Amino acid sequence: MPLRFSDAPLTTIVATLEEHLRRAPPGAILAFEALDPDRSPSLYSGEKTKDGIYRSWQAWMTLAEGLGCALCTPHPSDDGFVTVRFRVLDEEQSWHAAARPSGDPEKYGADTEYARIHRAEEPDFLLTLRHAVRWIKPNAGAQILCIGVNQGDELAILQTTMEPTRARFVGIDHSRSAIAT
Repeated sequence: MPLRFSDAPLTTIVATLEEHLRRAPPGAILAFEALDPDRSPSLYSGEKTKDGIYRSWQAWMTLAEGLGCALCTPHPSDDGFVTVRFRVLDEEQSWHAAARPSGDPEKYGADTEYARIHRAEEPDFLLTLRHAVRWIKPNAGAQILCIGVNQGDELAILQTTMEPTRARFVGIDHSRSAIAT
C-alpha cells in the first residue's frame, strides 16, 4: 500500500520520507499520496480541511528540494488526492561535488558545471533581486557594485529593473574565464 498523507503533520511526513530516502539510490522515485493542492487554492499550507491538511504545490516543491529530490509530474486520483513523486538526485552529480577548492579563482569559471546555471532563469533569484531593487528605490545615477558577478546574470536583471534610473553598474569577479564569457 502506498504512503498516504492526509492529516499527518509535516514533521511526521519529513521523518517518514527521510527514512524511505535513506535506502533510495539516485534516480529512484519515491511516490506518496497527498491532498490535491488544486482543490483548495485559497488555503495556506497547514490549514485543515474536512479531508486532511492542505499543502500547496510550492510546499511539495520546497520539500523535494530540501530532501535532495526533484518534484516529478504528479498523478491525480478520483478521490481528491494526488500521487506526489520525488526523484532522488545524485549529490555526486551536483556542481558542488566537482567544484574546485575554495580560493581557486576558477572555481566558478566558464569551464565548470557552475557555468551551466543561469541565475536569470531561476525564479527565486530573479524575483528576489527585482524585489530588493524596488524596495531600495535607488536614485537616478546610482552606482551599483556587484561582487562575485561571474558572467553577469544579475547585471542584466538590474539593468532592466532599474532602467529609468540610468544607474552605473560595476561587476567584479576573480574568475577570468567567467568575465571573458
